[in-house]
Amino acid sequence: MLYYICINKGLGILEGQMVKDELRALVIEILESKSHVTINELAQKTYTSESTIRRALKEMESAGDLVRTRGGASLVREDSLEKGMHYRYGSHILEKRRIAIAAEKLIEDGQRIMIDSSSTALIFAEQIRRHKYMDILTNGLRTAVELSEIMDHTTNLYCACGHIHTEASGVYGGSTTAYIEQHQADLAFISGRGLDSRIGISDSRDEEADIKKAMMKASDCVVVLIDSSKFEKTNFFASLGFDQIDVLVTDKKLPQDIAEKLEQFDVHLIVADS
Repeated sequence: MLYYICINKGLGILEGQMVKDELRALVIEILESKSHVTINELAQKTYTSESTIRRALKEMESAGDLVRTRGGASLVREDSLEKGMHYRYGSHILEKRRIAIAAEKLIEDGQRIMIDSSSTALIFAEQIRRHKYMDILTNGLRTAVELSEIMDHTTNLYCACGHIHTEASGVYGGSTTAYIEQHQADLAFISGRGLDSRIGISDSRDEEADIKKAMMKASDCVVVLIDSSKFEKTNFFASLGFDQIDVLVTDKKLPQDIAEKLEQFDVHLIVADS
């Protein structure tokens, strides 16, 4: 279903059709500025009907993005480990797209690549449609579907097997890591929930960390895609140390302590154009 929208962005008027993911991203952006927003307020700010907003909120609640309240909605707590893919996809989406565009330049036709199930990697996957003769392996369900729709017949797509985690829209577990380790890739594109100078990339679930370690072992070059909202954040499970990262792509200048770690371990840094 497509939605029509007209938004005053301050720099001009953006008009046209908006798909569901983009409406969700806008709703999340509005909710992030306030602890609670009414249906009427969301309808006015998105130039859609209240019935459209109600349907969107119902779907977003089912996906774990928010909690519906009487007459409105609130975001899930910031410390929740189970934010849905729709929320993560919409959060900091402009920064993630800049990172994805910069990272796409690292790919050449005919390469073998791995892509994890993160929202940043999903946005990256949307950028690689022009490439051909690829072998692509992912543990992301939405990433696999997206690639199946945009890549041409010369590309072979593989989705890892294992336990499906619906909120994360990914496949995890021992069978998943074993499947990944049976393959060898030129590049692995990986994200994380935190980046700090002490441990590097970290995640909130051990299964996420295990996937990234498996992709690192099965790839010649590890590319980390991480937006600036993750700087100086640490989660319970360490995923990748700086000595296991070859390239880091981000959207802003790094804090000094993290920049020094990248230099110490000879990690190539790419800061996406604004």
